[in-house]
Amino acid sequence: NLILQYLEEKGLIIDGHNYLFKGFYGVPTQAKRPEGTIINAVYGFFSLLRNITTYLNPDYLVVTFDAETSIDNKLAVNPEYKAQRPATHDAVYSQLPIVKACLDILNIQWVDDRENEADDLIGTYATKFNANGINANIGSNDFDFIQLVTDYTFLLRIFHGTVTKFDRETIINRFGINPEQYIE
Repeated sequence: NLILQYLEEKGLIIDGHNYLFKGFYGVPTQAKRPEGTIINAVYGFFSLLRNITTYLNPDYLVVTFDAETSIDNKLAVNPEYKAQRPATHDAVYSQLPIVKACLDILNIQWVDDRENEADDLIGTYATKFNANGINANIGSNDFDFIQLVTDYTFLLRIFHGTVTKFDRETIINRFGINPEQYIE
């Protein structure tokens, strides 16, 4: 029974850069390795990951990241893309290789794609999970993912250590619209 499969299996797709930035800005830069390397984003990233995996206990887990070239592709088409976004602090990106190395050690699959941003990868993974009878749970604090919420795809946001699940009913009650209308 397909409905039972949806209730039993849970996939979790993490918006890696979202967690990296949330960790960087949420943990003081005094978090350092003994030789002085700042690791606040690393610490924050894995705190969020532990929190959400404890909440969901997923059957499947993948972490998505933007590749440096994926944003360049969208800028080539639309120079205004992310034009209002402030410049990124180099200390954030310097911690990304540490996060990826730790994910490798933990045997957690992560992916970046030279052609597509993490947002696009997240949508693709959610669709594939659903096509295989698996609930797709998107771990991100980015409200843009509301548009992907369906009866079998959910947005999980973490705020002050509390995970909030956004399903279709939550979005209708909070915003007064269906998830697919959010983009409007």
